[in-house]
Amino acid sequence: MQFDLTSIPTNTNGVPTVIVNATMKLYAYESLRQTTQAVGTDDSGNNPLLAGFTTGWVHWDVTSLVQGWFANTQDPSKGFLNNGVLITINTADYLSFVSKENKNFNNSFYPQLIVTYQ
Repeated sequence: MQFDLTSIPTNTNGVPTVIVNATMKLYAYESLRQTTQAVGTDDSGNNPLLAGFTTGWVHWDVTSLVQGWFANTQDPSKGFLNNGVLITINTADYLSFVSKENKNFNNSFYPQLIVTYQ
């Protein structure tokens, strides 16, 4: 999954933009828990699998990743390319996430990247 950062301004009044915080949110609509692997946090800050999670939003702090992507858009010799995010799991557990291609859910459940910058 890839997020577009072009809506973030490169500078404001001549001052370069700084990415302060970035959170990726995915809506899980199905899960199977056989082990207790950490996968992120839910809206309450709990680990979804440890909390007996079934459905809802899962959050990841992706600040350093987005800072690297943004730096690369400003200067290709810095940061790293935005090749997106691949989420895998190596246990018998699974979480099924809504994607924009899943037409069973409206766009309010689509993946979100929430970026705070100054």
